Amino acid sequence: MLNVPRAWGAPILQAVDVGNLPGGRVQLRFQLSEPVNDPRSFTINDPARIVVDFMGAQSGLTENQREINQGAAEQVTVLEGGDRTRAAVNLTKMVPYDIRSQGNTVLLTLEAG
Repeated sequence: MLNVPRAWGAPILQAVDVGNLPGGRVQLRFQLSEPVNDPRSFTINDPARIVVDFMGAQSGLTENQREINQGAAEQVTVLEGGDRTRAAVNLTKMVPYDIRSQGNTVLLTLEAG
């Protein structure tokens, strides 16, 4: 395995937590070492997924894939490349979502599926 030095001062994605909310909603909480600018997000319809780019951030996760199987969310895959860390959330079907930053945390809330 190649040991690549971290960019000095770059935000590090430290954890991805998942929780259920009332009404069948699911929330993914991306914990970073420091606040990041508003992450970019987009959707892919086939297969259904939401992609979130954390520009300038690096991944500090020990595993890059996590099964979710809650609501419309099936799994999340996190990959680091170039100038970003990307999280792809695979869905059972496309659902409305909201994404917002709160300090060192980025919240991705999925409506009921």
